[in-house]
Amino acid sequence: MRADTFTCACKARFTVDSSGYTNHISKCSRYKDAQVSTSRNLLEALQRRKKRKAEAVEQRRFQSQLESASQVHRPVCFAHPVADTADSQEIQPAPTSQDARAFQTDRLERRSSCLSTRFQRLLPEIQSVLAPRWTADRLDESLSLATVGGTSRAAEEQLQSATRAGSDDDPVDGSEQATSTFQTLRNAFGIFRTYLRKPARIPDQEVGVAQLTDGICEASDPPLPSFQPQVASNHPTDPPSGLDLAKDVSQSIHPFPNISTFRLAHWYHTSGMTGSQESLSRLVKEVLLSEDFKADQLDKQSVEKFDRLLDKMDKEESGRDAVGVAEGSSWDGWIEEGVRIEVPTGVKNSHRPRGERASHAFEVKGLHRRKLVDVIQATFESPAAADFHFDPFTTSWELPSWIPPFDDCTGNTTTTRIHDELYTSDAWLEEQAKIDALTDVPDDLPRAIAGMMFWSDATHLTQFGTAKMWPLYLYFGNQSKIARGKPSSRASHHVAYIPSLPDTFHDIVRTFNKGKTVSQDLLQHCKRELFQAVWNAMMDPEFLEAYRHGIVVQCGDGITRRLFPRIFTYSADYPEKVLIATIRNLGNCPCPLCLVHRDNIHLLGTTQDQQTRSDQERIDDEDRRRRVTLARNIIYQQGYAPGNEHSENFLKKDSLVATENAFSVKLAETFGFNFFTILTVDLLHEFELGVWKAVFTHLVRLLYALGQTVVDRFNERFRKIGNFGRATIRSFAFMNVTDMKNWAARTYEDCLQLLESTTERLGDELRAFETYTGTFETYETPKEAAARQRRAVGHAGRGKQNNRTDGEGPSRRRKRFSLRTIKIHLLGHYVPTIRRFGTTDSYSTQIGELEHHTVKAFYRRTNKQDYIKQTTRLYRRQERIRAITENVRRLGVSVGKKMKAIDRSESTPLPPTQPTLSYQIAESSRHWVHLGDLMRENPNEPALRNFIENLKNHIIGRLRSRPFDGEETDYGASERDNLVIKDNVLHQHAYLRINYTTYDVRRDQDIINPRVPSRSFVMVPAGAGDHPYWYARVLGIFDLQVSPSRQQPAPVKLHFLWVRWLGEDPGHVGDFQSASHCRVGYVRFGDSNDAFGFLDPSVIIRACHLIPAFRFGYTKDLLPTSEFYDDPDHGDFVNYYVNQFVDRDMLMRFIGCGVGHVGMVDEEYAHTAIQQLLHIQSSSRTAETLEAVTSLPAGRRGLAGDEEVIFESDDEEHDSDPASDEDNDMDMDDDDGDCSSLDDHDC
Repeated sequence: MRADTFTCACKARFTVDSSGYTNHISKCSRYKDAQVSTSRNLLEALQRRKKRKAEAVEQRRFQSQLESASQVHRPVCFAHPVADTADSQEIQPAPTSQDARAFQTDRLERRSSCLSTRFQRLLPEIQSVLAPRWTADRLDESLSLATVGGTSRAAEEQLQSATRAGSDDDPVDGSEQATSTFQTLRNAFGIFRTYLRKPARIPDQEVGVAQLTDGICEASDPPLPSFQPQVASNHPTDPPSGLDLAKDVSQSIHPFPNISTFRLAHWYHTSGMTGSQESLSRLVKEVLLSEDFKADQLDKQSVEKFDRLLDKMDKEESGRDAVGVAEGSSWDGWIEEGVRIEVPTGVKNSHRPRGERASHAFEVKGLHRRKLVDVIQATFESPAAADFHFDPFTTSWELPSWIPPFDDCTGNTTTTRIHDELYTSDAWLEEQAKIDALTDVPDDLPRAIAGMMFWSDATHLTQFGTAKMWPLYLYFGNQSKIARGKPSSRASHHVAYIPSLPDTFHDIVRTFNKGKTVSQDLLQHCKRELFQAVWNAMMDPEFLEAYRHGIVVQCGDGITRRLFPRIFTYSADYPEKVLIATIRNLGNCPCPLCLVHRDNIHLLGTTQDQQTRSDQERIDDEDRRRRVTLARNIIYQQGYAPGNEHSENFLKKDSLVATENAFSVKLAETFGFNFFTILTVDLLHEFELGVWKAVFTHLVRLLYALGQTVVDRFNERFRKIGNFGRATIRSFAFMNVTDMKNWAARTYEDCLQLLESTTERLGDELRAFETYTGTFETYETPKEAAARQRRAVGHAGRGKQNNRTDGEGPSRRRKRFSLRTIKIHLLGHYVPTIRRFGTTDSYSTQIGELEHHTVKAFYRRTNKQDYIKQTTRLYRRQERIRAITENVRRLGVSVGKKMKAIDRSESTPLPPTQPTLSYQIAESSRHWVHLGDLMRENPNEPALRNFIENLKNHIIGRLRSRPFDGEETDYGASERDNLVIKDNVLHQHAYLRINYTTYDVRRDQDIINPRVPSRSFVMVPAGAGDHPYWYARVLGIFDLQVSPSRQQPAPVKLHFLWVRWLGEDPGHVGDFQSASHCRVGYVRFGDSNDAFGFLDPSVIIRACHLIPAFRFGYTKDLLPTSEFYDDPDHGDFVNYYVNQFVDRDMLMRFIGCGVGHVGMVDEEYAHTAIQQLLHIQSSSRTAETLEAVTSLPAGRRGLAGDEEVIFESDDEEHDSDPASDEDNDMDMDDDDGDCSSLDDHDC
């Protein structure tokens, strides 16, 4: 090419002296495209460079912050050397005088800075070091099971002690070793484990504090399993380097042709089902701005090919015409098939032609299911199974000195059993013993349990419309309940979508019955048959073979085991429990766990009730199966219709139904399986949406009985109660509590915040509540009346008869609180269930309710035609994407970082918190306050009186490591003048994070926000007294640079809180014995301004929730006119109540029994509180109530002259028979539908 020519992007050439080039490029499209592409590439390069620089700066800043935090947050770092050593040793905290401890005008003073030596902060830790057992040479073996970070000091001492003691013991032979137990060393909390056999590995042995936190750290990527097996696997364990990385990434992202296509597919399947600003932000940051993303790798068909590529991959690997398979060789895809049931004709033998059957086969199409064995194998082969527990053990706690000794049924009074996980429960240990005793197992591989936990419930997919699904979820009890409870952990396995009877069912059955209308008895019978037929299909021969002989699986931790599937729990609401248990809905014996009669439902907590539960448990025995068989023969051989009196003679006594139970047929005779035992209690529906909702609703009725003014005042007070915690108590500021509109279970829980008592006292108090509220003339709330009228209109539209009348009043009828509900009775089954299966959060239906969001989100992505089949495909594609993503991350390639849009214009966000720190404050100095300007601009503000003097006294005490005791020392004007605050500037912050160890030995966090009053109260350890804590309201969060003296100009950074103190009300007693909250109020303002003070953030235990004592009103007497009033117009609340029931951790702090609170307990107060709980008595009205109850006829009594009351519903807002609605096979709402009166059913 000649040097005196130009060449355009379109290949056109022009000479240097020609003006045509300028005219050409102004019109040439290729030239413009080339310029745009060049500019875009340059911009992307600049953005990548800027991003790398920002990340490097942020990393350096974060490291420096950690180093400074490790120095600043320890009290000893504030002790600086002074010129005269003798003088520094003579400085001691001022002695506490009686005058300083006395009441100051009806308030206890609480002034303020290190924690007292009697308190010790402990970080959560796992008890994972096995104690040496026989000889000293076993020490190395035990230490090999220690955590990577080393053992704690207590563990080291126990190791040394055990080693010295073990040297004198005789060796134990192999047989004795095989039958003896293995204990871990006690950790700092006194917790230890007892293994039934030596564990092959402890899966959580490498778990650190970061993995024991709840929402503190914000990691970029989900954490990988803590253990990486060094075995041949489809999942690489070591990140490759060099040219191999590109090859490995290409193989890992198959079937996607390149990383750009995969990134876009990953965003599509994981960004949520609806567009949002966060989703768009993820698209830009995770995909478009990724260094390896290239737009030219996306051809026009790539986006449309995503799903087809994944589906094609599944079919290629499986060789079947189904939706998909799991990662690796294990098939766990979806199968679509029909389910056959026999529909009785109801035509007797005498009226039926010879040879004609008494039933007709009917196939219900649309069962989508996965093989259980394949799901088990795929799950336990996955890397996530490295954190599963296979070796059974129990967890025990060495009782602290302040807890009185008691016998835990083992004869040991110094330790007690901790009930927590399913894999530490009695049920698990019993099954493991049975498996170890099997003799027909073909090999010597380690035997372990695959603990199966099922959950099912029908749900509406849209707020309006009839679309619904009935999913069946499977969880594995080998996994920690913390992981199972988080939807983000993807611990839920969708194993089936249960079909419903089709709309054409009635037409087809009429052809069988010669045009007769389908009766409700027949409809209910067929629904039961369908549900059990689905479970017959789920428990296929392959599953039964695995149940008997186990399956060999190379687990995610690299160890090959023989796994035995075992069904432990089935979580469901009451209508579904009666389907599982094959009993009558609200029959003579309505409980699925025992044979209590409906007339004795109200006797919760009494001796008779407890004896019924223990002596009359439901058992799947030969007698039950025989009676069901006889009843079925009458229907299916003699031609009688379901519900006939001949069948009822065998069934009605125990509320059985003429349906064979699939669990009984498949598992009872061979394995001795009693399916009634897998039905667990349901805290969500039975208590929060059951008993407590009924109590709260009746309280609202009582308010309406007192007049609308009382209702309005109640709503107003609730609106003034602020929120607390991240999701502990939500705000009521924008709702009327009495309307109860769109309330979920958490809203009722927010109103109650834990009703803790023994079953006996709970039953007594509920009976007292029923008796004395019955003297009021209460009617339906407006919401209840409107709901009943809507139901009446719906029944009329469907041609149903409504036998109920409105009673008194044209629109609202009489209502009363009734104990004759099944939910009341089920509360008595909680204690034995927890003892057998662990705590309720392990099998709560709330876990399944959260998983409903997944199927609803899938539904929104379908075209609404054949949406269940499309849902199975979406689920499989998402699982495949996750498996690919995990493989890519193991290669060291970042995929799907968690991004959050943060508005940095108004405030400075806090960086990710280190859970080992006691608190965190942002490092920004953007917002500052000059002390001179502060005092000059607020000359009349009483809160600022002596502000600078008190602040300097506080700082001097901090610098000299003065222990916190609630007092502040006056160091004199000369020492205060010698203290130098850099530039006289305070840096103000918006938030303070407080990290604390919870009662269940985890790490959690409170956020203090001075701008929100309900989130600005804190609790600190108190001195000697009747109450263990002092309380304060945080007015400001600050830091400053201070020099200890003018001779030492090097400044030190300190954080401090400006607070307003509250003191106990001396005229009120609040404790468990009196069943009353502790009452506090602001300290009265005085000349020395002791009502305000300063706090070291490190002494704060955690945030607290104070509820205004509304009946005492407001006052301006405690503080002159100030900007820090609770209400600008009315002043301060006279009193507050301390809400010790705000969450479980707070309650355990007041009781003193929190395992994780060791080191932070006032032993004297805790001992008193425990004694009060152990000897607490029911109210004086209980005896009167019981006497009144026993004097009335069984099953009925009158209240306040109203009509007689019999076994009633828990909720009148649903149809009288939810299962009889032709358009609704199961309850679709949060309420579980066990709402109809017993008279509406065939008892």
